[in-house]
Parts: sequence; C-alpha cells; structure tokens
Amino acid sequence: MLAKIFGRYACDGVSYVDSFSLKVSHPKRILSHKVFKGLAARSKTSVGWFFGFKLHLVVNSQGEIVDFMLTSGNVADNNAELLTTMMATVRGKVYADKGYLMKEELFKKLSSTGVHIVTKIRKNMKNILMDMTDKIMLRKKEMIESIGSLLKGSYNIEHSRYRSSKTLLVNVYSCSMTYAFHKNKPSVRKKWLFLVNPNSR
Repeated sequence: MLAKIFGRYACDGVSYVDSFSLKVSHPKRILSHKVFKGLAARSKTSVGWFFGFKLHLVVNSQGEIVDFMLTSGNVADNNAELLTTMMATVRGKVYADKGYLMKEELFKKLSSTGVHIVTKIRKNMKNILMDMTDKIMLRKKEMIESIGSLLKGSYNIEHSRYRSSKTLLVNVYSCSMTYAFHKNKPSVRKKWLFLVNPNSR
C-alpha cells in the first residue's frame, strides 16, 4: 500500500521511459508570465512550441509509475544527470524513443548498473541489427504515451492556473498518486513479457 500512497511502484525488469510537456502559459504570453519566471522554459515537441515544464516518467510493464522527475521544458530527454538519477531504481530493459539516444559513455555507465536502454535508430545512423524481441517491445511504447494522455486528460496534471511553484508540485504529486489507483492501467500483455523475461509475473 505504501507504493500506492506515494504513487510509485517497483521495477519489474521491463520499463518504458518518456517525457510529456506541461504547459503553464501560452507562448505569446511568455514575456509577461511571472509565476514561473526563471523556472519554466520554452521548448519544442513534435506538435509545436510550448512554455513550461517536462514531466519525465518511468513506468513498469504493468503501467505503474516507477519514478518521475519534473524539469524545465528545455531539459533534453537524454540529459546525463537526469537519466542517471531516474535509472537509480530501475533494472533490466528500458524502452524509449529516439530522443533517448545517448553517448556511449553514458550507455556503458547505465549498463554497469544493470540498466539497458533500447531505442529506435535514426535514419542517418548506420544500420544496426536489433533483436526481434526488442523490436516488438519498442512497439508497445504506446502504453506510456497512453499514460501521459490519462494524466493530462483524466487527472488534469497540466493546466495554466497555477499561482505558485508549490501548487504545481502539489498537483503533479497528487495526480501521480491518484493515478496509482486507476483501474485497468495501460500495460504490456504477459505473452509479450515472456519474450523478455520468462520468469515475468
């Protein structure tokens, strides 16, 4: 029950990581925005520019939140300090999009702690053979995207009515804790998990 109270669960050997924008102001009102001055930042996603923060999520195969961090919007997904911190409670395979491609030094550092990050390959990179199991599991990444949609759509983790940084933090934590009680969380079917870990629950 403690895991639910804090909104976080244990890693089960198969994880997914992604980030989601949390807009706090319209881009046209950035100069007049005062609440998060010096904290929020302007950045770009696949759907356009935004001003605010990024919620970085790590979830296990059952769609349960293992860890999360809140950063300024301009912090890169493959930031070394960010990933080192977030992966401290993770083990096994971690599936991610191309934004998490990293330098070999960081990859080796994480691998030495038992974390193996698997990402898609950019078109301009040399053709690298990928294990079929990893290809299949990468396609299941829509699970964490669905979780992000739930947090925004059903739990209102994103809005522009904050009056202080404290209310932002309270809202993010309360939404993650409330999501812990969500029934039928997006998850990866056990038949696919067996490919990665025959002893999966």
